[in-house]
Amino acid sequence: MIFGHSDSMSHAALPNEPDDDLPDVLHEVASLLSAAHEVMQGETRADVNAEVTDTVRYDQAHVSWLERLAVAPQDVGMTFDHPELELVPMHVTHACDTSIIATHGHYEYFINPSYVTSISGLSSLSRTHQPMRHKCRIAWLNQCMDFDDELDIFIRPRLTIRGRIAVINQDSIDVLTRRAATTVPTAGCVVIRRSCDGLS
Repeated sequence: MIFGHSDSMSHAALPNEPDDDLPDVLHEVASLLSAAHEVMQGETRADVNAEVTDTVRYDQAHVSWLERLAVAPQDVGMTFDHPELELVPMHVTHACDTSIIATHGHYEYFINPSYVTSISGLSSLSRTHQPMRHKCRIAWLNQCMDFDDELDIFIRPRLTIRGRIAVINQDSIDVLTRRAATTVPTAGCVVIRRSCDGLS
């Protein structure tokens, strides 16, 4: 009798409840899980975008201004470590670690990158390099000597001389001025300017 009484109490303690609300509960759980999934996807996309942005910034930070100058789509403005040189818009035809060649008006400029103090109009980071007319330092100086060009040579800190190249040495040029022959170390040349009228 005791066992029978206990069994009847068990049935009384666990009544059969209707499970009509179960689908609504599952729907609510599914909605919550879907919303959480969307939030996680949004955070993942944000993380990926931030990583891409940081990568681009890192890449750009490791591109030199000379590399950007080499692909400048338009004229740039340069200032130099010499009081007689003013900011002018220049069209760059060659840029490398040792020399920049650019034109402005009727002049062609041979520029020492070490003495460029500021530059405006640089291209943004570009992986597509435009074709350049490559001229190395010695070829440009040789051409000036062969054509007997009269040059304006701007030398640090404040000197400017006008003359023609007589001899090209390993680290200097001998320039014939109206007064005498002068040896100019090429490392001290800020800019050498020549007329580009008649140049091909």
